[in-house]
Amino acid sequence: MVLQRTIPALFPALFTAILVLGAAPPLHAQPPAHYWPEFPPAARMVVTADVDNLPKLFPEDPGGGFGAMMFTLQSLAGLMALEVRERNGDAYLWIDMDKNESWARWRDETLRLSGMARVDAPDPMALIREQAERGLVRGYILYRADTGERGMYEAPPGKGDEYNCSVNVATSLAAELGAVIVDERAESAFTALGLPRLKDARPLDEAWLLQGNDLSCSRSWIHLLDPKAPHMRDHAIASRSLCVFGVNDVTERALRRLDLNAPVFGWNGGDEYKATSQLSRTGHYNTASNWIFNLPPLASVPPVEDAPELNHHSRPEPLALDWDTESHFTAFVMSDGDNVQWSLGNFFDHRDYWRAPSRTTFPMGWTAPVFDLDQTAAPALAWLKRTASPNDYTLSFGAGYYYPDEYGADLPDRAAAVEARAAQFAERGNRLGVRVLILLSNDWDCEGAMAMYTAIARRMPRLAGILAIQYYPYNAGQGEAVWVENALGDPVPVLSARYGLWAGLSRAPLNGPPAKVANDINNSAAAARGKPAGRFDWTVVHAWSEFQPADTSKDILAEEVTEKKPKRGKDSFRGVEPVRWCVDRFAPGVRVVNPEELLWRYRLAVKPRETLRMLARELAEDTSLSQDLRAMARDWLAGLDARSFDTPEETGAALGELRRIRFGQSGKKQPL
Repeated sequence: MVLQRTIPALFPALFTAILVLGAAPPLHAQPPAHYWPEFPPAARMVVTADVDNLPKLFPEDPGGGFGAMMFTLQSLAGLMALEVRERNGDAYLWIDMDKNESWARWRDETLRLSGMARVDAPDPMALIREQAERGLVRGYILYRADTGERGMYEAPPGKGDEYNCSVNVATSLAAELGAVIVDERAESAFTALGLPRLKDARPLDEAWLLQGNDLSCSRSWIHLLDPKAPHMRDHAIASRSLCVFGVNDVTERALRRLDLNAPVFGWNGGDEYKATSQLSRTGHYNTASNWIFNLPPLASVPPVEDAPELNHHSRPEPLALDWDTESHFTAFVMSDGDNVQWSLGNFFDHRDYWRAPSRTTFPMGWTAPVFDLDQTAAPALAWLKRTASPNDYTLSFGAGYYYPDEYGADLPDRAAAVEARAAQFAERGNRLGVRVLILLSNDWDCEGAMAMYTAIARRMPRLAGILAIQYYPYNAGQGEAVWVENALGDPVPVLSARYGLWAGLSRAPLNGPPAKVANDINNSAAAARGKPAGRFDWTVVHAWSEFQPADTSKDILAEEVTEKKPKRGKDSFRGVEPVRWCVDRFAPGVRVVNPEELLWRYRLAVKPRETLRMLARELAEDTSLSQDLRAMARDWLAGLDARSFDTPEETGAALGELRRIRFGQSGKKQPL
């Protein structure tokens, strides 16, 4: 059953501060500011040979996407983008990945939408020589590769050779010195080009940067990059960013030097909770972007004007919903949509996700980094909008990955930090038509989390609601709801996940593989008959959990694939197909809807008076309606307080009256 809780008893002090700080601004006062680095248009886009064909520079060099040349090309791409950004340069560099269907699409869409001319440059050394001859590349910074046994993005220092982060020092200094970064084992190849060594970073570490050697680095953002990985170094150099790595004191000091609400690019190593907590408590948020190339040219594409609106096929109109008082309504929401690199990587072209055979056959909620894509990957956001079906619903994953309940906890004025975070993205969300957010906390209904929900709701007047998950388990709230108010005093639900489709987590209540989750939902539907609040719930779908077709008649957990239960046969699935297996098992009377429809139905059932007041007020202010119809809505509002909503029939009658004002005597929305 969905339980309810209200605000004031939970956190009077912080809530009062948010009320004072959180007056809602005009809905379209001015264009929202970018908080990702902005990159202007350019005349040309230079395209390298495919990344897999990049040459080895010394015998033990792996070559390709993780070789020494890739690190150097990333720095060259950063210098070229920096020139466009600061000195009217005319060319970006695109490091090609033609065999990756998604990145080949973004290359072609970037060229098509920007109008940049493509210039192929198959020889990377010739390209570096060319850029040196024209004065862009002044020399190189020498670094020592981190060759320890630690896996990529595991916590440093690891085993084996001594940990070395000098490549992050080199990356941090490259913009100021106009230098490419060079592995010490490849130095002779670059001296042969006539390039001078401008800095030897090998004996230096990230702590050295913070000893007054970071003055040229931006305070608007930071990059957390594993020294073993070349990705995102173009973006770091082009934005004059500081680069560090590891959950440690150096990173803590680096985060504290930033302006409030700075995006953290890349990803940190080791324990995910500790890494995300560290940046949340200092008032920042992660973008999950550590496996990305080519963001500067992609970010130079402005918003696509002819792209449809977000959820143009699937956005429900509350007054057009049928008044169903018998069905059990449930929704499914895919996790991990904060992940910018997934959206740009294989999300759209993977058979488990956007290209799944069963996608479009039932309503599905997709979390996505909507705010981030709008600023840095307009072609990808346009693609998402264009290819969505009427059964696809996109909700924004919180404008980054941070813990709302810990946000700004280590700062002197935490309430101001929370309000500033909401203010940073809310207006962009209003303009994009974002109606549902999902937020992940460590304690989803504590004082700190409630403060963030309140700050957001007060700045997003058309928010249908917020979906809440917890770090572990995602469905810790067990379908419970809390309520906050928007700036007009309308109650907005924060509805926690009741179920989790997650392999290997059946020990946690209401979690498990498709057969178990379907059984749990069917049981809840039977138990909730006659209980209005109990007829609405949702399942968070763990994007990376793996399942296989199986006979579950003897073992309801037989579908999950884990270390202890390895895959049998060839076929296993993540994402959409396991949701379909779940949906196919539902009992009659269980209706699958998208997340926004679920929230509106929940609001109408649980708080009918307040929800209908809001909808009637919107009718009274809707200038597309005639003056007579708006007057009817005002009259309806005037009589609202005298009405009873004790029974579903009374709510249905009131809803029908508003429908007739909105849609005419039939009370039905006409097809377009």
